[in-house]
Amino acid sequence: MSETRWLFKEHMTAQHIEDFKELAKLTGIKYQTLLDHLADPDLFRVSELKELKRVLQFSSEDLNLIIE
Repeated sequence: MSETRWLFKEHMTAQHIEDFKELAKLTGIKYQTLLDHLADPDLFRVSELKELKRVLQFSSEDLNLIIE
């Protein structure tokens, strides 16, 4: 599993989010789009990152890990 997926899983567990389908629903990001962007984080849009930060409580350091 990629480092990005581990980061997401860690935050999903902390927020009691069961899976990526639930995360997609909570953020308004289409499920397949979310999976595609997890495979290639360079595809994330700023608006998607903002929603993910809101839902998963990402820190600035977490966001830096995603976009690096």
